[in-house]
Amino acid sequence: GNEDGDNEIYYWDGATTTEITHNEVIDNYPSLYNGDVAWHSTEDGDCEISYGDAVTTTSIADNTAQDYYPSLYNGEIAWRGYADGDAEAYYYNGSTTTNISNNTVPDYNPSLYNGDITWHGLADGDYEIYFYNGSTTTQITNNASADIRSSLYNGEIAWQGKEDGDYEIYYYNGSTTTQITNNTSIEQYPSLHNGEIAWESAADGDMEIYYWDGTQTTQITNNTAIDSAPSVYNSGVVWQSDVDGDNEIYYARLASAWIGDGIDSLGLAGYTEADMLALSDLYSGQTSGQVNSMDWTYLAGDLPGDTGGEVYEIGDSWEYEGKYYIKLGSGLEGVPELPAGLMPFVGALLGFSVRFVRRKKLVS
Repeated sequence: GNEDGDNEIYYWDGATTTEITHNEVIDNYPSLYNGDVAWHSTEDGDCEISYGDAVTTTSIADNTAQDYYPSLYNGEIAWRGYADGDAEAYYYNGSTTTNISNNTVPDYNPSLYNGDITWHGLADGDYEIYFYNGSTTTQITNNASADIRSSLYNGEIAWQGKEDGDYEIYYYNGSTTTQITNNTSIEQYPSLHNGEIAWESAADGDMEIYYWDGTQTTQITNNTAIDSAPSVYNSGVVWQSDVDGDNEIYYARLASAWIGDGIDSLGLAGYTEADMLALSDLYSGQTSGQVNSMDWTYLAGDLPGDTGGEVYEIGDSWEYEGKYYIKLGSGLEGVPELPAGLMPFVGALLGFSVRFVRRKKLVS
């Protein structure tokens, strides 16, 4: 953001915006993971990689070369650097920095996930997509056209390729490559998470944001402004747009999106605050039967955070260890909440004690 006259890094946690950097230099291109941020900064006179939060900042690449465009995952960072003379993909594992690409041709825009890295590098006269799995580098594409700007998630890769004459979005699921878009307009800057892809497209004349859920494509924006630089996570998309005259940050959660991407160690689902509130609103309006004609997932075990004798009612919500929870019931759908004293008997009858339910899907 340029709110104080020069570019600074800001962080939004779903409710509050915090200014991470406070200086008079240019801070750009943030990458976010679990509340931490990496970015490149000109604080030392040349572009360096910085990493931290609102309290502590560390300079990762501290040299006289240019270092750009970090990708952050769980305290590890990949970026494009020129320390060896040409553009290379560098990787910081939390203690040591390694030149991953290490060749005499340009290698750009690395994307990091759990120690794996993808980037585009010059080979045979055009750019191809490469993948490093922590020990071995594999060339993913091999054609006579440009393949660039890859995005990585758990061994899967999305990128923009020019194989059919204009840039289209491609997706590699670990074994097979699929062309996601197929038109005569520019499709670029894909962002990948868990089989979902967001990108920007000029299909209607100006840049709009599109989203692919693994099956079908949805146009997220539809205006005459420039909507660009999307990032997708768990069926939510964030992007920048000049629809109000200057660039602002926008966020959309897909109405038909899956919510909650896993089950924690207790066997219960943790949600973001926005998901929790949406679930609470949905459930509070129901009296019996299925909710919005969708199934519920019933999970056994104690309620997380129920260590001090708390008594939670249906619809109550709370936070525990960074996750948000909502109590939706302890019996079959349409059956009233069972008194606590009956739970042991029900548990003995069913073979488990249902204490918490989570919504599997939110439907518009």
